Amino acid sequence: MPAPSGHGQRNKGHNTGRHSSKSTRNKHKVAGSDGTGHRKTIKTGVGIGNKAERALRAKQIRDARRVEILDEKRNSRSAPKVVALLALNEDVDMAAFIGDFAAAAGATDCAGLVKSMSTAPNVPVTFAVDRHRHRLSLLVVRAASPLAALEVIKVADLLLVVSPVTGAGTGADAEAGDDDDMVTGTSGGAGTTSVGDVEASAEVASTLQVLRAQGLPPALCVLQGLQHVPHKKRAAVRHAATAAVQRALQLPADRVKAVPADSRAEQLELVRQVAEQRGVQPRWRAQRAYLLAERADVTPEPPAGYSPEVGAAAGVG
Repeated sequence: MPAPSGHGQRNKGHNTGRHSSKSTRNKHKVAGSDGTGHRKTIKTGVGIGNKAERALRAKQIRDARRVEILDEKRNSRSAPKVVALLALNEDVDMAAFIGDFAAAAGATDCAGLVKSMSTAPNVPVTFAVDRHRHRLSLLVVRAASPLAALEVIKVADLLLVVSPVTGAGTGADAEAGDDDDMVTGTSGGAGTTSVGDVEASAEVASTLQVLRAQGLPPALCVLQGLQHVPHKKRAAVRHAATAAVQRALQLPADRVKAVPADSRAEQLELVRQVAEQRGVQPRWRAQRAYLLAERADVTPEPPAGYSPEVGAAAGVG
């Protein structure tokens, strides 16, 4: 460390705060060169009142956002959320999936629910999810009837695409299979099958062309059979099955989320995802009024001059 200088150490003088000089304190009060009075203060909007106003304004914005979120939740719970169910191909056991999903959601008569959906697929089945304080209405998308599928998509708030997972079998033979065989589709060890078979059927692919032209609601991919795949191969199988659903829907990867639905815990997580999914209406639906009704009765208008007494006396009506 060098020694102090011969003329003594001198630090730079303070020029702000209480140690500032008189000229520095009064610099902002000096008139302009043209003599037009005092200039404006250098620091504006730093007073206590302005700070309080900013804090109040920020609080009002937070309160307004909180009220908006609460109103959105109340409106979403006032009407049941319509969920459309679409099987990717013929390997999906839709009846078993609906029964497991309804049981995880807390429905009372799951067998009757599945039976009513199989006998009348065009009628929605509504049940309450007490765990999440929601109501869900399930509708099956019939790929064999594109017009009926289009009517379901028009009112659906969420699309569940159920995809089977074609992976390796269980046991030691499945563990002996090669990971590359699982992805590329070549035959591996005994009991090993390919995930290349996870593709949409011809009917589903043809129907999805009509649905994509109309506009799809938010989609969620449900994977069946992932628990039968060995742990070291589940990531590759899950990625391949999700990619197949993305190709079928022609949606970007960030808009399709894959959720397994085999165990009880996975079913509960799927119910939570469906209940908490925020509905995003397509642009065409916001511009057109649409009504979903479980029942509609048509009463013909009586002819002109018809009287109930005269008609009953004459044996008419």
